[in-house]
Amino acid sequence: MGHGGNVIDELVTDHREVEEMFGRIEALPSGHQDRKVYADQVTMELVRHSVAEEAYLYPAVREHVAGGDALADQPGAQGPRHGRADHEGSGEL
Repeated sequence: MGHGGNVIDELVTDHREVEEMFGRIEALPSGHQDRKVYADQVTMELVRHSVAEEAYLYPAVREHVAGGDALADQPGAQGPRHGRADHEGSGEL
C-alpha cells in the first residue's frame, strides 16, 4: 500500500499498476531478460494486493455492507473479491 490511505483507492491503483506491468511484459519479445524482472514485480504486487484485500477490504465488507459475508466470499467480478480471471496472464510469460 502507500498510495494515500483510502484502501479502495489503493487497491484500484494496484490494479492499474499491475495492468501496466503486464503491458510492459507483453511489449517485450519472448525470452527477453526483463520479462522475468517484470513478472517478479507482478508477483510481489499481487501478493501484497491480496494481503491488503484479506486484511482490510473483506472484513469491512462483512461488517458494513448488507449481505457482506456473501459478497466477500463470492469469486468473480460480481462481488468485491475478484477471481483468478482478474489476474490471468501472469502464467503466460
